[in-house]
Amino acid sequence: MGYLHDKGLRTAANLHDANGVGNYDAEFPAMCKAMGLDPATTKSVAFSMVNKTYVYALEDIVLGALNKQGLDFWWIDWQQGEAAYGAQG
Repeated sequence: MGYLHDKGLRTAANLHDANGVGNYDAEFPAMCKAMGLDPATTKSVAFSMVNKTYVYALEDIVLGALNKQGLDFWWIDWQQGEAAYGAQG
């Protein structure tokens, strides 16, 4: 991202995080710790925008790491919760 910034460009990400944080994600161990889960026995940290702990951990740990790498802007694209809350039209 530094290269892009050096060229005067900015970076952005469109988040589709309905799958939560998987054990393949770099910040998975820290996310598990924040949620009180054992990363050795957990495959993913389930997405939950109604869980205050999850929301703050997602922002501070996962998105915070991207911000430190130089991400300038991110937004959540609505696709979360279709299975749990019914499809949105």
